[in-house]
Amino acid sequence: MPGNAMTQNRRLSDKILIAFDQACAEGALQVAEELYRALEVSLSSYGGKDTAEKRDDVAFIVTARDKLDRLKRERAA
Repeated sequence: MPGNAMTQNRRLSDKILIAFDQACAEGALQVAEELYRALEVSLSSYGGKDTAEKRDDVAFIVTARDKLDRLKRERAA
């Protein structure tokens, strides 16, 4: 299934993050947890062990973790 030019040029981690945000918005905790794990794997395996992160802003990782924690708290309440 071909995507548009905007999605074809995105990193895998960007696509996972988009799906993660949607899962959180829909309250799909299990899906969000799996996507967060996939995001971690994607970010840790990209480029190899000694490769430096090329992104200027990696705060999205902390934001994603906070979003997942918030969803877990909401589910527990």
